[in-house]
Amino acid sequence: MNVGALGWRRVLKTGCPLAGLLLLLLAVLDQSASPADGGRSSGGHLYTLKDSDFLHSNHLPDANPRFPVSVREPLTSAKYQLSALAFTPEDVRGLFFDINQDQLVRNDRSFKFAPIKFVLLVMVHDRAEYLSHLIDSLRAVRRIEEALVVFSHDVYDEQVFQHVQNITFARVMQIAFSFSLQIFPDSFPGQSASDCPRDATKAQLPQLTCANKNYPDQYGHYRESKFTVIKHHWWWKLNHVMDELPRTLVSDEAEVVLLEEDHFLAPDALELLVAMRDRLPELCPQCSLLQIGDYKSPASSDNPKAVRIDAFVSSRNNMAFVLRRNIWEDIKACANAFCTYGDYNWDWSLTHISKNCIPDGELQVLVPILPRVMHAGVCGVHKKDKTRKCDPKSIISGYLNKVKHVPTVSAADLLLVKPAAAGKPKKPSKPNGGWSDPRDHKLCMSFVHP
Repeated sequence: MNVGALGWRRVLKTGCPLAGLLLLLLAVLDQSASPADGGRSSGGHLYTLKDSDFLHSNHLPDANPRFPVSVREPLTSAKYQLSALAFTPEDVRGLFFDINQDQLVRNDRSFKFAPIKFVLLVMVHDRAEYLSHLIDSLRAVRRIEEALVVFSHDVYDEQVFQHVQNITFARVMQIAFSFSLQIFPDSFPGQSASDCPRDATKAQLPQLTCANKNYPDQYGHYRESKFTVIKHHWWWKLNHVMDELPRTLVSDEAEVVLLEEDHFLAPDALELLVAMRDRLPELCPQCSLLQIGDYKSPASSDNPKAVRIDAFVSSRNNMAFVLRRNIWEDIKACANAFCTYGDYNWDWSLTHISKNCIPDGELQVLVPILPRVMHAGVCGVHKKDKTRKCDPKSIISGYLNKVKHVPTVSAADLLLVKPAAAGKPKKPSKPNGGWSDPRDHKLCMSFVHP
């Protein structure tokens, strides 16, 4: 009998002998469930539907745990953690289920006096060092007491979770992506043994028996889960925060700022955001998004009061952009276009719907010339910089020297800089592929709330 680490954890934490006995009995019964019922084998592997089933039906992988949620200690003191020695994918799935069900707001009592005006939505993987720098920057941000900082995890990592749960300077919530590779390491949406190799050739196809052989992308390649999961996570977290969390936390007027674990904020980031929102009707009435970050390195000549107008482009406007519920509804209305567009990148997919689906036309963005959010991630999914040895400290130090003494910019101070004259219209960018599998399309659409 193998109840599993998280099953024992829940049994032991109830504090009630009868409840504990009941939970133990249910856990044991669960372990004996047949594979068709989603049980576990004696070897501890998760049973899932065959990958071919996802291609030809409406079945989706199950993110819910296979054992009951326990009665736990008061949520104000809950610590989400697993044994550092050993835990299984099912343990992580159960923990993530708890996190999403609880909707726990840490430090809420300390900040009851300040209504939530900003929701800082941080996409987190497993880079604890970068995350610690982000948290340090948040601690210094003025008006942070008016924010709810939501950390969206796709990996259980003890150090990452400790960093988040040790925050005391703001309201904090954790959410968790239950379709991650840590939970589905060898079945969809992870990489299954029955998936076609990425670079299978046409000559090999007659001999292949893989589940998705009929669904190569436009370049003849097959899905790679380490990339597709990023688009899934990004889309899920927005749907979850905007449509699952109560309006008392994410109001219609809340500024939802999209951040990542390797970002770093200037002390006046939120003050500038307020100023930009206040002047938006005058400076850019057609703008539906704000943006407070940029990939370009700030120059000493950058005017901290200057802003520009961009048409949304993935490589330029995907960092620290800000939306409200009204534009989220426009984006969500284009869910099918987003979820079926043949590109594994969420930002290229967003650019696609901006140009081809958004009701009021292409998304326009108001952007500061001096970015108030910087990208400290020298190394990431697409970028490896061996010269800096993936050390963000020198980048952060240089950035802070340029922004830490910037005075507060009021709405009246903002100056609109005219962009350079446009050249010849560029041809539409071709999608990058990697997103042709119907299973990915179905899973992506399943995150959308009516």
